Amino acid sequence: MPMRSVIAAAPARRLLTTPEAMRYVGASDDLLYDRARRGELHPVRLGPRCTRWDLADLDAWIARCAAGAAGGAA
Repeated sequence: MPMRSVIAAAPARRLLTTPEAMRYVGASDDLLYDRARRGELHPVRLGPRCTRWDLADLDAWIARCAAGAAGGAA
């Protein structure tokens, strides 16, 4: 398969910096990294001091949190 086809077929990922992810979810970097240690979030490590957060992963985590909060309110 030509390389161009592989790249075109791959879904685009929107990666956020840690400050962008913090603003997006309204939480601290400590909370993001804590949830990563727990396996709830999956940061993309690009280097020793370069971490990115997948927007789709953050959206899925927010949905799980919201579903859990809604389930506990009944």
